[in-house]
Amino acid sequence: MADWDNYVEIPSVRKLFVVPIAENNHGKSLVIRALLRLAGTPTTGWKRLDVALMTFSGQRISALIFPSSLPEMKSREPHKKTAEEFLQALDRQWWTYDLILLPIHEDPAVADELIALGQRHGFDMIAVTITRDEVTMGPAHQDCLCRLWNERWILRNPTLPKFQIERKKLGALSKRAEAQINALAGHLWTRIQRTMFP
Repeated sequence: MADWDNYVEIPSVRKLFVVPIAENNHGKSLVIRALLRLAGTPTTGWKRLDVALMTFSGQRISALIFPSSLPEMKSREPHKKTAEEFLQALDRQWWTYDLILLPIHEDPAVADELIALGQRHGFDMIAVTITRDEVTMGPAHQDCLCRLWNERWILRNPTLPKFQIERKKLGALSKRAEAQINALAGHLWTRIQRTMFP
């Protein structure tokens, strides 16, 4: 584990492996980067991080954060075949962290791989559906959700298509879109904290 200033290991913690699930253009990466800003660790681009996140109550959580999804990372680094290889690239003892945040696309086989890997190392596995419209949630997504997760959460982002149109016109996220992404990140970060420290 990285040697962070003033980091003290929490003696009793519920370790979480949080897996946002959605295809491209649902806001996964934007929400994760906004969550990092809320937790006091701003980042740019797609950089993977081993960080100490600050909770609202002042506790520090050791975390491995992946803003881009596993399929996207595999396409950029095809020599790495498994999720564990990407985790080990950040820290050979990745299972010693309190929180891992790693998004995936709608692939039941990848969901099974992550669940087995995380549970084998003592993590509770949390599926986070990021959806623009629950009515159109397809069979692949449903197959992912019926895996042996410890919990399933839904993060609703129904206004995303409007924001994508605005982004094309402006060349950047509008203030309204940023506010929506920050609100979703705040909900997710609050839920993570309440689950780790009930």
